[in-house]
Amino acid sequence: MKTVAAPIDTRVRDAYVKILLRIEEENGEKIINYARIALTALYFALGVLLGKEVAMSSRLTIFAGASASLIFSALTHYLIHYGRLTHKVKIFASVFDVAIVSIALHQFGEYRTFKSEAYLLYFVWIALVNLRFTPVLTILASTSAIFFYALLALIAVQTGTIQTGSLYDSYTSGSVSLTSVALKLLFLSIFAVAAVQAARGNRRLINKSVETELEAARQHEDRMKAQFASLAQTKQMLDSFSRFVPARFLEFLHVKDMVDIELGACVEKEITLLFVDIRNFTGMSEKMSVFDNFRFLNAYLKRMGPIIEQQGGIIDKFVGDEIMCLFPDSPQKALVSSIEMRRELAIYNTDRKKMNYDALDIGAGLHTGNVMLGTVGSENRISTTVIGDNVNLASRLQTLTKIFGVPIILSDAVYRRLDDPSAFCLREIDSVLVRGKEKPIVLYECFDMDQDELRDQKKELHGDLQLALFHYKAGNFAESKQLFVDYEKKCVRDSIPRIYLKRLEKLMQRPTSAKWSGVSRMK
Repeated sequence: MKTVAAPIDTRVRDAYVKILLRIEEENGEKIINYARIALTALYFALGVLLGKEVAMSSRLTIFAGASASLIFSALTHYLIHYGRLTHKVKIFASVFDVAIVSIALHQFGEYRTFKSEAYLLYFVWIALVNLRFTPVLTILASTSAIFFYALLALIAVQTGTIQTGSLYDSYTSGSVSLTSVALKLLFLSIFAVAAVQAARGNRRLINKSVETELEAARQHEDRMKAQFASLAQTKQMLDSFSRFVPARFLEFLHVKDMVDIELGACVEKEITLLFVDIRNFTGMSEKMSVFDNFRFLNAYLKRMGPIIEQQGGIIDKFVGDEIMCLFPDSPQKALVSSIEMRRELAIYNTDRKKMNYDALDIGAGLHTGNVMLGTVGSENRISTTVIGDNVNLASRLQTLTKIFGVPIILSDAVYRRLDDPSAFCLREIDSVLVRGKEKPIVLYECFDMDQDELRDQKKELHGDLQLALFHYKAGNFAESKQLFVDYEKKCVRDSIPRIYLKRLEKLMQRPTSAKWSGVSRMK
């Protein structure tokens, strides 16, 4: 459907006309001022060149008029430069310039006034006044020119300074025909009428030009609005898409735009994976309605999402209550994110407690390794994903947090890549062998967000735990068991000794000939 253009606001048009007229009038006034200076120079030059042909008093009058015109030109230039030229000054100038011409003609003599073409100076000034684009000023200047020229003729007749004759005598002798003077006044009047019409026409042209420009501007504005609306819609679509497919994920695939995504695009890259899961979510969700489940999950994820993004992480997907995150730049940032998420969780639990809701707990698993990032699906449905053994391992480490009873577990691949491991509260808790792998993985616990007392005890007893683990791996089960028993008495709240004591009970029942590597197997 074609949109009907809105009419141009008359206030906008009038304001634009006013501005344009002001600019044109200012430019015209500059031209008039330059012409005034040029004619002033001509008056001075003629006063000097005519010499004795003109009486001294007449020359002095000419010089005085020229001086007044020069001073007025300087004043006008100042007013134009500082934007102070008023309409009253223009009215005065329209009469003043014609008066100066009349004074000069009178002083140069009636013969030159009526027998030469000097009176054409009136036509010049009427034409110049037309540059002010104001019919009233053109009428004023024209009326002044006719009045002053008729006055000069009347003075000449009254004083008898010219001989009057027929129209024929005016062209064959020195006499002046009143008929010829009347004809000049008629020509001057006709020119004045034409000048006034031209001034009115100029204003109409400016009005039409303004309307044309405003219409063009309005159409341009409409086009720009349509383009901006299209761009805004495109941006909104891209923003919506980016909520499903992270922009940085596309960068890995060297894709600049959503429309460039192709099925099967992939790349191999070393990244740190972080899996975060809510403990006992199934039991909690059974007590809530479907609506409450979604409201709860969104409230939780809204708190955790920004923390991941602030550390440069990418939320790859939400799987129920689990968050899968990618950290392509820094394993340390991944570890910081997991710590900050637990810090935020403590604040969230405070709010939940006020509303009589159960406190939440989360577990986080981190691993660094090469993975395949790409797109999978069908022609009609494409999804981005990350696949590989390292993805499964990171997810498994998150599951191990429940078994070990610790909040955060990271692999030695993450530990080795930390900028400064001593900046965190870390301790080795186990070595495991993953199915299909030949080299075992060392697991570390991060306990930065443990309660102060427990954290201090773990730091203080760190050497005792490592000694117990050493004997465990060496197969000295009796020594290891005693060390874990002593450790548990010193730190009852630590879950690690209990796990190893259960293992040792089974290990000590095995035949002594059984092979022992000191490494647990991850199922």
